[in-house]
Amino acid sequence: MLGAAMVVRMADTVRSIIVLRAMGLDGDAMALLRGLYEQVVVYCWIAIAPDDHLKRWISDAEYQQLKLHNDTVAFVGQKVLTKSEVEEAKTAQKLPNVAQLAEAVDEHWSARIPGFRPPKGESATPADILNFRGLYVAIYRVASRNAHAKPHAIDPYCDFESYPNIVRLAKHEPTSYPSLVVPLYAQALLVCHHELKWPDPELVIAINNKMYSRDS
Repeated sequence: MLGAAMVVRMADTVRSIIVLRAMGLDGDAMALLRGLYEQVVVYCWIAIAPDDHLKRWISDAEYQQLKLHNDTVAFVGQKVLTKSEVEEAKTAQKLPNVAQLAEAVDEHWSARIPGFRPPKGESATPADILNFRGLYVAIYRVASRNAHAKPHAIDPYCDFESYPNIVRLAKHEPTSYPSLVVPLYAQALLVCHHELKWPDPELVIAINNKMYSRDS
C-alpha cells in the first residue's frame, strides 16, 4: 500500500510541474523537480530491500519528528509527540543522505532493470550524469538554488544589461530540465512493476519513448 501511495504521490508532483511550466513559473517547477527526484530516489531505495529499508525510512521520519517536537516545545511550548513517542524516537536513526541513496539505487537496479545506468566507474564519462548519482548533481544540486533562495534563483528576474538595472517578470526561456520529468517518473514506475507487477512496463516505456519522437 505504501509503495503504491508513493507512486501516486509522485504522479501529483509530475502534474504540478507540468502546470507550473505551462504558466512560465520555471523556478517553482525546478523546486518541484528537485522534490520529485528525492521522491523517486527514496522509493527506489526502499524497493531494494523493502522489509529492512521501510523500517529505516520510518525510523528517519521519527528522527525528524523528534527534531520538530524539540523545536516546537522550545519555541511555542507546544508538544508534537507524547512522552512515550519521545522515548521511542530517541532511538530513531537518520537515513543516509540523498547522494548515498542514489548510489545504492544505481548499484542495485542497473543490474536488474534496463534503463537504469550503472554507477560511475573509477573514471567519469559524460553518460554518468544520467545515472541517479549524476542526476543528484544535474537536478538536486542545481535546483537547490530555487529551493533554498540562492542568488542564482533571482537572475531571471534581473536585467543587468539595462541602465539603470531593472527588475522584471522572469523570462520563460527553453530549458532542458522538463525532459527529465517523464523518464525520472518512468523509472519509478518500472521499479513499481518489479515489486508490485503493476503498471505494464511496456506501456511505461512506450509513453517515455513517445516523448522523444518527432511527432509527439
